[in-house]
Amino acid sequence: MRIIKVVVIIFLLLVISACQDKKIDNEQTEEIEIDINEDNQDIVEDSKNLIVSQEKLDTIYKKDGQKIAYLTFDDGPSINITTEILDILKENEIKATFFVVGENAQKNSDIIKRMYEEGHDIGNHTYSHNFRDIYKNPQNFISSIKKCDEIIKSILGETYDFNVIRFPGGSSGKDLKDFKIELNNSGYSYVDWNCLNGDSERENETVEQLVERFKETSKGKEKLVILMHDNSSKINTPESLKKIIKYLKESGYTFELFSQID
Repeated sequence: MRIIKVVVIIFLLLVISACQDKKIDNEQTEEIEIDINEDNQDIVEDSKNLIVSQEKLDTIYKKDGQKIAYLTFDDGPSINITTEILDILKENEIKATFFVVGENAQKNSDIIKRMYEEGHDIGNHTYSHNFRDIYKNPQNFISSIKKCDEIIKSILGETYDFNVIRFPGGSSGKDLKDFKIELNNSGYSYVDWNCLNGDSERENETVEQLVERFKETSKGKEKLVILMHDNSSKINTPESLKKIIKYLKESGYTFELFSQID
């Protein structure tokens, strides 16, 4: 009889111990799930901060005594040029905006990830950059923008939501009023530029010519939105970037992103 009682007591102790262990495991699991959810919330919140209104971009050149430069690169990413530009930016601890073409982003997803990890803004420059197709009508244009967005999100995740785009060829100088309206109604904003290094104006420009073109177009301006390109044919753009950064620093400019506009 005593043996039976002892066995029963041991069995009850084992059951109680197992229940306590299970409770602890459940509590730990709940804590892990909460941590994961909190991390996801942080990511979503960061993405929301990347939304920039058209109103803010339209007043970007307003004079206020501050000299600010926004470095922008269109048409990439490319293996040879974009990676070299990223190296230069990292060395100088400067962030820039890359307006990427969806087709190129799809082929170079690792470079898109690097842009993101190193703190750059990744903007939209349509999926194809095919003027005949995207400018046929506003619907085609928005479709190309959204397709590029899908590519970026497939690489960085659905929470990445930077809404600033750049019109291929720019938004001025042609009848794009309906395109702009449709774009804004779809939740996007756009930005052009007010100076450039001229790497898309003529072929085979030397580094010195690119730097001089930048100095010419930026002269006397407080706020600079600088147009450059990082597709594979722009072999002198990285070297010109080094000199442009040096010139801007010596001239008292600071570097910012569109996502940092107050």
